[in-house]
Amino acid sequence: MTREPYNYGVEMVRILREINTFRLSDPNITQFKESYFTFEDEFAIITELAESNLKTFRENTELTNHALRSKS
Repeated sequence: MTREPYNYGVEMVRILREINTFRLSDPNITQFKESYFTFEDEFAIITELAESNLKTFRENTELTNHALRSKS
């Protein structure tokens, strides 16, 4: 069962802002491909497939937050 947003206008603005954020081009941001509404009125966002999740990436990366802060 899907929950209907209280205010579709506010929800649409939030979704459109998120879509515009996906349009950023950076190697550290998953690339946005497309978005659409399903026949069940659900909103779908298609992005490139990431090689791993953030937790796995952090566990396999030698740099820690402390080391990153020290470099700046």
